[in-house]
Amino acid sequence: MFWQVALIVLTLTVPSAVFAETDTCGTSPYFDDSISREQRVNMLLNRAGACVREGKPIQSIALFSELIGIQPGNLEAYLNRGSAYMQTGLLNSVWRITVTSSV
Repeated sequence: MFWQVALIVLTLTVPSAVFAETDTCGTSPYFDDSISREQRVNMLLNRAGACVREGKPIQSIALFSELIGIQPGNLEAYLNRGSAYMQTGLLNSVWRITVTSSV
C-alpha cells in the first residue's frame, strides 16, 4: 500500500511542463548512428511527454520503456511510465508482472 501512495505522490509532483511543448507524439523518428545517445534520450523523453500531453498513454509507455532500455538509471522515465500506466488502469498488471518475475 505504501508504494502505491508513494507512486501517486511522486507522479503528481512530476510536472508535465518538463517536456518540450514543440514535440508531438506522432510517429517514431528514424535513429541512425549520427545521433548521439544523449540526443536520442532527449528526443524519446520529449516525444513520450508529448504523448502524455496528447492523452496517449499507451504510446508514452512504449517510448518511456524504450528510453529505459537505453538509459536504465533514468528515474524520470520510470516515474512517468508509472504515471502513464496509472492513466490506463494497467498498473495492477505491471505489479503482477514485477512480483512474478522477481520471485
